[in-house]
Order: sequence, then structure tokens, then C-alpha cells
Amino acid sequence: MFQGISFFIRYSFRNKKSYLLCRLAVEIVRISISLTAVIAPKYVLDELFGAQRMEYLVLWVGILLGVPLLGGWAESVLKMCADNAREELRSQFEIYIMENQMQCDFAQMENPRFHDLKSKAGQYINGQWNQFGVVCERAFSLFGHVFTLLGVLYLIVRIHVVVLLIFAVMTVVNTWLGARLKNKTTQLMRGFAPVLRRRGYYEDVTKNPAFAKEIRLGGITDWLLGKYDHYMQQFCLETVPIHRHNLQQKTVTAATGFLQQAVTYGYLFWQAAARAITLGDFTMYLNAMKTFNNVINNTVDTVLEIVKYTAFYKDFEEFDNFPRQMRTGTMDAGEVLAQAGKDSELEFRNVSFRYPGQAKDAVKKLSVKIPLGQKISIVGENGAGKTTFIKLLTRLYDPTEGQILLNGVDIRELEYESYMKLFAVVPQDFQLLKGTIRENICMSRTGDMAGVSAQGGGCNVDAKRTIGDRRNVDAKHTPDDGYNADAKRTQGDEHIINEALAVTGLGEKIRKLEKGLDTQVYKDFDPNGIELSGGEAQKLVICRAYYKDAPVCVLDEPTAALDPRAEYEIYENFHTLVRGKTALFISHRLASSRVCDRVMVFRGGEIAEDGSHQELMERGGLYSELFAMQAQFFEG
Repeated sequence: MFQGISFFIRYSFRNKKSYLLCRLAVEIVRISISLTAVIAPKYVLDELFGAQRMEYLVLWVGILLGVPLLGGWAESVLKMCADNAREELRSQFEIYIMENQMQCDFAQMENPRFHDLKSKAGQYINGQWNQFGVVCERAFSLFGHVFTLLGVLYLIVRIHVVVLLIFAVMTVVNTWLGARLKNKTTQLMRGFAPVLRRRGYYEDVTKNPAFAKEIRLGGITDWLLGKYDHYMQQFCLETVPIHRHNLQQKTVTAATGFLQQAVTYGYLFWQAAARAITLGDFTMYLNAMKTFNNVINNTVDTVLEIVKYTAFYKDFEEFDNFPRQMRTGTMDAGEVLAQAGKDSELEFRNVSFRYPGQAKDAVKKLSVKIPLGQKISIVGENGAGKTTFIKLLTRLYDPTEGQILLNGVDIRELEYESYMKLFAVVPQDFQLLKGTIRENICMSRTGDMAGVSAQGGGCNVDAKRTIGDRRNVDAKHTPDDGYNADAKRTQGDEHIINEALAVTGLGEKIRKLEKGLDTQVYKDFDPNGIELSGGEAQKLVICRAYYKDAPVCVLDEPTAALDPRAEYEIYENFHTLVRGKTALFISHRLASSRVCDRVMVFRGGEIAEDGSHQELMERGGLYSELFAMQAQFFEG
């Protein structure tokens, strides 16, 4: 129980001490208000029906009215400060969780258990109603309840010790039964994660503009609503036992509360009839009993709530500590690349890989060297292992067997982020941000870009050159600098963006836009945003890779969405796109192989053929067969 509370208190102390102080002050004020409401009426009544001293009467009436008034105002102010501080904590913590998810091994993103743990962890972090730090909030409430109880217990003992014993027995019974029922409820709630995640997915699909066309063109509205309703009904069925347990707990609480009140009222009426206590005493003890009942019930509920949510702490802890096998390396990839200079190479040495849960390897015993600076076309039929080869090279996965080496160093020994800087990737399933065109190209890389691309090895000439000096592109590819440039950006940045747009054929279109590079992609945040066609979106992603200026460029079906003219322009400008770089070109359109130095043909997870286009055509093997199959549709 205390482990989960301790985590939040430590986190709050490190990041926002004012939250802890304000929240603690709120409880102190609440304790003062509660005890004043119990004690002050006694002295008002005793003075009113006794000595009737006006100065004391005014004093106690002032306390009775003033403490709730001033305390309520102070509580509101302190609660507002605590809530503001908690929102800042929420923001910091959500960034922490987002970073955790973005930096986890890619394989975990395809692991349902990882996502289920994240969902369960959210129950610990935000509770059932998305209240951040619910465990910590309950802990502060418990602090207030405990000290209020200590005050009223002192008064209840003065009634009679037997009354206190009856209260204690009822509390133990209530807590024990409540804990059993809450434990059952928690176990059921922990099993909700898969159902809630699936229900949430179909809800998101109905609201996501990206699915709007599929929903309308496919006529799947009823199907989607049916899927959502199915998981909603499943969720409702699974909550029935929870509602039953809650009803049982409330029944127990009501029964024990009734017994406590009957005993207390009976004893106080007897004492008052015997004139053993004054009217003020009667009122004070009655208020103490009511306060005790309310606070003890709240205390029990709070304790059980804390126990319920801290049961999710183990899930949060497991989510937070999910293995990160990719991020154990310490060597700088840029330095390893620079040491070998033009002789740098990547090597697959006896590499095999099998996807989790699969019966056979996706790639088998691959051994191949890739000298940096080569232009390589990777071809083969679907399922041949091409994409898996690239995923292994770019460390989305690590090999099941064998090694991938950079200049003889196992890439698992390299610091992950420094290794990823070596690659500019145009994936087939690319994504555009709902930001400006400039942001979609630069992706936070402004000013000094990709230092590793300036390391030797044929990967872009000279480490001392500036971005503005980066390339000498043929004048016919250089557009006018007519875009709405941000004053904070360097001339070199703008020049490279324009180069990328010119090489991909997007320059003229962007130049005609009123806001130029600062035009929003999509209309979600700006009604004047631009909706790009599939081919234009693909060109923009190619611009992104060009701008990154990494030593190794990977293009996975980069012309799949392009029309014949645009595809021709990309091929024509291919050497400009990848000048001085290693380029891996994956495409089902084998015409791309003619612009490459080398062709690797995959079949059944292995490299069946390896050589230049001309060599493989003369060999008359699989490549020649595939090329001829495509060529026949373009021959008269």
C-alpha cells in the first residue's frame, strides 16, 4: 500500500514541493473546521443557558461562524494552488510516460501485453475518473481523516469506554468485509484493460478523420458501431459483479452505522435524562458521534481506495521498467564511422531473425557487406525478407542470431540515438504531422544538422563544411527563394529546404501558397491548410530524408504513390537525392535497379542473387525473370 503512495510523494517532492505543502495545508484547515463544528456549539449553549457572559458568548459564536467562513476561504485558495501545482505535475508526468513509450524497444509496440500494462498503469496514475495522482490525493485525505478521528475519539472516550469499544468492533467488521469486497473489485478491474483498450480503439476510429473516407466509402458505420457496442456490452457484463460487491459493502456500512447510532443515541438520551450531562455536552457528544461515523466511513473507503489503486502500482512499475535492450550501447556511432573514413562498411554476419510467435525465420543466415557509398536496390517478391532486412539494419529489431557490424563493431554496442542518426528513412507507411510544411521537412532539425553525416566514409565529404555549403546542386534544380522564411532560421536551412522541394518537384506548388513553407498540412488546425495528394505527401517525406542529410538513405517504395511523370523525375534526380551517401532502394518496380550500383535479390529470407543490373540480367536467374515479367507490359 505505502509503496505506491511513496512513489507519488517522492515524485512530487522532487518536481513540485508546493503541491505537497498546499495539499497538506488543505487538510489541516479541514481538520480545524471539523473539530470546531463539534466543539464550539457546546460552549455557545453552555454559556447561553448558563452564566450568559456576553464576551464569552460573542467569542464562541465568532469561533463557530468565523472558523468555517475563513477556513472555507483558505481551503479554497489552498486547494486552487494545490490543483494548479498538480496540473504542472501531471504535465511533467505525462511527458515522462510519453518519453517512456517513444523510447521503448520497437518490438514492444507490437506486444499486446505492453499496451495492457500501460492501460493498467493509467488506472494507478489517474484513477477511474482521470484524476492525476489519485493515490496521493487519497493519502492526504487519509491524513485529514486520521487527525480528525483522533480529536473526536478523545470526546467519545469521555462518553463511555463501552461506546468506544462498540464503535471499534463495528469499524473492524466494516473494514474487514469492505476490504474483501474491494479486493474482488480490484481483481475484476485489472482484467478490464484488454476490453477497454479494444472499446477505446473502435471509439477512436469513429472520431478519427483519417478513417472518414473508409467509413463512408466502405459503408462500415454499422459494423464499427456494432464492434464498439460488442465491447461495451462485454464491459457492462463484467462490471455487474463490481456493482454487486459495492452494494454489499454499502449494506454492511449502513448496518454497522445504524448500530453505532442506536447505541450512542440511547446512551446520550439516558445521560441527559439523568442530568449527568449538560445540553452543551449532549450536543458536543452527538456531533462527535456523527463526525466519527462520517469520518470512519470515509477513512475506511479511503484506505480501501488506496489499496485498490496501489494494486495497479505493480502494473505501473512493470510498465515503467519494461526491458529496453536497444539502449544499452555506449559507443558513439559517429566516431566509429569517422575512424574508418572512406573504408566504412556495414556488415550482416550470419544474421537470422524470427518474429515473436512465428514458427520460422523471416531472414536466415544472412551474410553480406555494404560498403558505405554504394547505391543498392533490394528486390524480391512479397514476404521475401526485404523489409525485415531493413528493420534489422535500422535497429527496429535486433537479430535472433548473428551480428550486424559497423566497421567491425556490433551495432548493439553503439549508443542507440547516435546510430539512428546515421539513417534517413522514407518508409512505405510514412506519416505526416499536422503541422507546417517546414515542420514536416525539418522535424526539429534546424541550424546544425546531423553531424554524423559529415564524417568521412564517402558519407558527405568534409566535417568542417557548413550546412549552407552542403551541396552544389545543378542550377536547374535550384528554385527561387520565394518562401515565407522564418527570420530565426539560417539562410543555409532555407536553401536546403528549397533544394529538397526542387529535387522532388514540390517547389513550384509550395511557392504558390500564400504562407509558403509555413502552410499547415491538413485542415485540423487551420481551415486554410493544404490537403496533399498521396504522391505529394510521399514527395514531402522524401524532402524530409533529404533534409536530414544522414550518411545512409533508405527508401522503401518511395515512388509507390507517384504518377509516371513524378516517378521519372525522382529517378532522374536520384543521384542528386543520395549524392555522397549509401542508398538502399526497396521497390517492386525493378526499373529502379538501373539507377543503382548493385542489386540484392531476396527469396525466402535469403539473398538469392547479388550483383549489378547488367550482371544479373546476363546471369538469367530470378532477377532476370522478375524484370522480364514487368518489362513485357511496357513492350509493344
